[in-house]
Amino acid sequence: MIRKIVPSLLALALLAFAQESRAQTNLLPVTFNAICTSTNTNGLVKEIVRGINLIDDCAVEHGVTNLNDLRLVFNPTNFSVQVINTNGTNFCTSLSFPGGTTFTNTTTNSTLTGSNQTEIVFQRDVLVETNLTSTGLISGTASWNGTNMSDFKLTALLLYSEPATGTNSAEVCRAVLNVGGNHQGDNEGGHGNEGNGNHGPGNHGDNGKHLGWQNPNNPHSH
Repeated sequence: MIRKIVPSLLALALLAFAQESRAQTNLLPVTFNAICTSTNTNGLVKEIVRGINLIDDCAVEHGVTNLNDLRLVFNPTNFSVQVINTNGTNFCTSLSFPGGTTFTNTTTNSTLTGSNQTEIVFQRDVLVETNLTSTGLISGTASWNGTNMSDFKLTALLLYSEPATGTNSAEVCRAVLNVGGNHQGDNEGGHGNEGNGNHGPGNHGDNGKHLGWQNPNNPHSH
C-alpha cells in the first residue's frame, strides 16, 4: 500500500538510510542535463547545461583551477546536487529540493535480511544555488534496497527558472536528473569531448548564467 508521508519524515528516513551506509558512499554520482531558454535583443537564447557546467560554475566561484579535483554528486540525505572535492568536502550546492509531497511504498522480503525494497514518488521544490525561494518543481521516483547505498536509483524531471543576468531575461529550464542504474555521473575526469560542447543558438558569451564555460582552465570551454 502506498502512503503519503510529510517531507520531514522522508528526510529522517533518508538520513537513517545514509547514516547506516559507509560515510564515503553516501554521496552518489549524478547525471544532469538541461536546456535553458532566455531572450535578449537578438531573440531567443538557448543553452545546453550539463553536469560539467555546474562543476565549472562552482570552480569559477571559488577560484579552483584544477577541475579534476571536483565531482558532481547527489546527496540522498538532504536531496541536493553538490559539487565536492576528492576529500568529499562540499564546495557548492548547485540545486536543492526541499518540501513538496512524497509517497512511499516499502516491500518486505521475509527470506532475506536487510532486503526491504523502498520506492518513493515525489514532487518537490527546486532551489537554485543559495536562493531560498523556490523557482520550480522536480518530479520523479527513487528506490533503494535496505541499507545498500549502491542500489539507490533516482530519475526525475525538473522545470525551473533562473533570474535575469546581464542583457538576457530570466531563463526557463527543463532538465533530467539521474542517479544510479546505468548512469555513471557527470564527473569531470571522464567526459572526453563532452558531446562537442554545443550550447545551442544564441549569444553564448553574454548569457551570464553558467560562467564555467568561460573558465580558461576548463578543457571543455570554447
